[in-house]
Amino acid sequence: MRVFKHAGPHLTSWPWSSQDHLAVDAFPSGGTLDLIDLGNNVVPVSEPGILETVSVFGAITRHGAVSTGAPELHWALKANPLFDPYRTNLPSNPVLGVAAGPPNEDLPYEPVEYVFTLPSTGFVFPGDELHYYFRMQDEVSGDLGTTILPADTTGFGNFGDTVGEPAGRYAQKYHMRALPSLRAAHPDSQPRILIWDDTGGRGFSRDITRSLAQLGYVAGRDFDVYQSGWTTQGGLFAVTTATQMAGYTTLIYGCASDYVAMANEDLYQLTQWLELGDRNLLFMGDNLLERSENRLYTLRPYLGADLLNRDVLPEIEFQTYAEMVPTGAVSGFATTMRADVLLCESFDAIIPYGAGQTLLEFTAPGGAAGAYTVAAGVYNMHAATGTRAITLPVAYDNLNTPADHTGGLSARTTFLAEVLDHFGHAGSSSPSGTMIPAMFNTHAYPNPFNPRTRIEYAMPWSGHLVITIYNVKGQKVRTLLDRAVPMGAGHVDWDGVDDQGRMTASGVYFRVSEALGEREVEKMALVR
Repeated sequence: MRVFKHAGPHLTSWPWSSQDHLAVDAFPSGGTLDLIDLGNNVVPVSEPGILETVSVFGAITRHGAVSTGAPELHWALKANPLFDPYRTNLPSNPVLGVAAGPPNEDLPYEPVEYVFTLPSTGFVFPGDELHYYFRMQDEVSGDLGTTILPADTTGFGNFGDTVGEPAGRYAQKYHMRALPSLRAAHPDSQPRILIWDDTGGRGFSRDITRSLAQLGYVAGRDFDVYQSGWTTQGGLFAVTTATQMAGYTTLIYGCASDYVAMANEDLYQLTQWLELGDRNLLFMGDNLLERSENRLYTLRPYLGADLLNRDVLPEIEFQTYAEMVPTGAVSGFATTMRADVLLCESFDAIIPYGAGQTLLEFTAPGGAAGAYTVAAGVYNMHAATGTRAITLPVAYDNLNTPADHTGGLSARTTFLAEVLDHFGHAGSSSPSGTMIPAMFNTHAYPNPFNPRTRIEYAMPWSGHLVITIYNVKGQKVRTLLDRAVPMGAGHVDWDGVDDQGRMTASGVYFRVSEALGEREVEKMALVR
């Protein structure tokens, strides 16, 4: 273990537990959506029950250091122009924190809570997005120390504005969305799909929005995202109501094996929303029904699914990679996926309930279907309300692509396309038909080369890309690329010529590629 000295003050969102007082995704505070007087749709920036404030804890921990002033909250707002006439109360930037109480003189290094008060009116409205970070400084004999929370602010102010692009890369814990996204004072101007990421930051919304972008669905136009689990605010219906949710016809819910924020109020309000009629629900996650077992009776008639036991492994002969194949019970579903059991602690063994049907089944180790009682996916049509539900006991990130899968999209993205088509949705932009890379990466070929090599790059979202060639002495030879590039794949060639147009000598060179806060170095050999 290596121990490093603090280079500045200690700054944390909550030092003693995982519960934070931060800005959270939210809906207008009135519980309804007022399309007559748009100014009534103010969205609170703090969790329910807390007065328009966010807070962090700061401490001066360097020996002999003194604070240079109050910590700061810096913010960037992607403002919905529909509400600009009512946006009359923007806070200062930065907002200065105020100590919630005096420091402990007996424990001078104990963190002090700093509260940042934000406007309760005229600031945030539906369709807005807010990025923010905290900054605090101290000084020791002229040595200025600075701490920023989050430590990585890559993507700050980048809200993924490109049509069809997933949301920007900025730390999601410090990214607030005001919902629903409205383009006009009309109920038909909001997205019909809501993604509820109840994984506490495990990446469900990142993965599924990437799939949606590949299928031509646009954030803020076709779908919205709500994340829970960062703070004490609970689940979705801690900040909204079934009435306020009426504009969404489809809810896609995902939870993680070790976290679920859905509470009794969520289940009650979710049931109220389903009873509005003609709703669609895609319900997925490891241990999904187990974590709602005591309250399952409220949702069971809509899901058409029941919990057989809390671990599917004994039911499928302890397969670590289990294929999930369509049964043919519901037309339009033809995609086979693989459930990666190794990547999760366990997941539920579920069976159909009532009118529910087995949509997907697990195959036996030899590939035979019809071997097990448990379902890999359940479909249900609720006769009284016309609500359709699909329940998968596997988290979205644990749905993998079999080796024999065909097409340019992953199996889970293809399955998602089948689900949304069955629910009656279509994206508002052209589907890409190609996979969006999960991370920034580059590769040169041929290598060694003569006289030319191609550097291919893959961008998970748009951003500035710099590709530079250096010699073994560390001297810059050629800048191949230095500009903004779109999400997806691209390439640039190097013909062995330097920035002055001169042919370079045979030898070893280093390609440095920088984008999205990441840096890659690759050795290349030019052989003439």
